[in-house]
Amino acid sequence: MRVKQSQASPTVVIKIAATKIVLLILGCVATAQQQTSVDPIRIDTIVGDEIQKQHLVGVTVAIAQDGRIVYSKAFGSADLENNVAATTGTLIRTGSLAKPITAVAAMTLVDSGKLDLDASVRNYCPSFPEKQWTVTTRQLLNHSSGIRDYNSGETDNTRHYGSMSEGFAIFAGDDLKFQPGTRYQYSTYGYSVLGCVIEGAAKQKYFDYLQAHVLAPADMTHTFVDDVRAIIRDRARGYHYEAGHDQNAGLMDSSYKIPGGGLTMTAEDFARFAIALREGKLVKPETLTLM
Repeated sequence: MRVKQSQASPTVVIKIAATKIVLLILGCVATAQQQTSVDPIRIDTIVGDEIQKQHLVGVTVAIAQDGRIVYSKAFGSADLENNVAATTGTLIRTGSLAKPITAVAAMTLVDSGKLDLDASVRNYCPSFPEKQWTVTTRQLLNHSSGIRDYNSGETDNTRHYGSMSEGFAIFAGDDLKFQPGTRYQYSTYGYSVLGCVIEGAAKQKYFDYLQAHVLAPADMTHTFVDDVRAIIRDRARGYHYEAGHDQNAGLMDSSYKIPGGGLTMTAEDFARFAIALREGKLVKPETLTLM
């Protein structure tokens, strides 16, 4: 994860209510690097064009500049069947943008001396089985652990897992794809193991730790676990566009991958996350540079 440090350019967060949720942190929406103001009409036009091009159901946008949110707006629908318009308070599934949030949580433990990036993950997460090679937290964070990613059909999981380690049943019995540290291969399951590492190092449940050490310091009051069983106010429905029509997204219980893709939040909260990182509220400056 890289965070642009220039104060001249706004941080822009766009959240799209579709099957594949997209959040973009853009270092500079302006055509000129020197431009310091946000043109709401231009932002409206950009978003409107993308809604048409991508057949999007709903979009929320937040722009932060100089440590504050200077633009926040919602477009389209959060729920087509019940005719619910999207608002700036609409919660949208983060998908894999849960990963940088989880990564920051892990690095707060490094800052406090509770987590050694280069120790075996089994020191903190003994429920991850022993492999032919040692896997470290650093390798989980940078996707070089050798832990595989999804096999065909696994993303549509509808089984509910009651704990981080229960979800390991999907992948943890498989051999590593390669010797850790020798290759890059994106792995959401690696971040499931990272969640377990966080729990072991913090001696606290993953989301409880995240709440206390990332969400609260960043004033992220509208970020939750995307629990399909829970009643979560203002949560958007998911859709995909096929054969000229909007359709409901397939059912999916994300309890098997909460640290890597199982949160729901507002665009404003993700902007607050970026602000908190830039202002040093979450990790030390040298830690952010390391990340």
